[in-house]
Amino acid sequence: MMKSFALGPFVIAGDQAAILFGIAVFLLVANIVNRRIGGRIGAVPGTAVLVGFVAARLGYVLIHFSSFAREPWRVLMIWEGGFSIWAGLCGALATLLVGLSGLKARLWATGALAAGALMANVAIQLMTAPSAIALPQTAFQTLDGGTFRFDGSGAPMVVNFWASWCPPCRREMPVLAQAASDTPDVRFVFANQGEAADVISGYLKANDIDLSAATVLQDGLGELGRHYGTQGLPATLFMTADGTIVNSHLGQITKEALAGAISDLRRKDKGN
Repeated sequence: MMKSFALGPFVIAGDQAAILFGIAVFLLVANIVNRRIGGRIGAVPGTAVLVGFVAARLGYVLIHFSSFAREPWRVLMIWEGGFSIWAGLCGALATLLVGLSGLKARLWATGALAAGALMANVAIQLMTAPSAIALPQTAFQTLDGGTFRFDGSGAPMVVNFWASWCPPCRREMPVLAQAASDTPDVRFVFANQGEAADVISGYLKANDIDLSAATVLQDGLGELGRHYGTQGLPATLFMTADGTIVNSHLGQITKEALAGAISDLRRKDKGN
């Protein structure tokens, strides 16, 4: 389960923090190298970061071309997330090789990029928390008036933490609701954080969101969220049938990332 970081009212996912850290290392090393070789690198590393960002997005779009072909306007919706790290690295590397002249400058700049990539990878590995979290013992009230317990048996599970006042929660909810309907072999649990039943029902009805294929929990005191250490909303956990967390996602999840995580969940659940 990936750790996250709270910066005042803002929460950033561990993998995103690791990538930002890697970029910072790249620019810092490139700046040091630039001074040592007489300014022959210049501002090219900054351009490489920008080109890498665009390449990462385009790479992700190409990987999931069939999905984006049906909704081409989503290519520009970068706030949804969806970037290919490898495409971004290739774009940055190409910018360094084309934008710099001389073997020495190219080698040093490439080394700085490699240092940034290595440190980002190390940070990601360090921030991957153990997934062996015991199942909660509390019985949670469901929106339909029943109770729900995490008993560690049955189907693999996707648990989404959300609230109606949370903009990214609202944006991703239709995607999750559709997945819940289309994926009967995976149980979807929507754990609302801190809202009353009438607020939850009113939001779902007003926005025509059908969660009849899922279980909606009222986690009024945020007990479930604290149990799993979620620091922000939305957050989504992917659990095997025995309750082992095999993946997690902080922030709005795209339909492509959700489909990939569910496929990975099925594979790991069968391997247990």
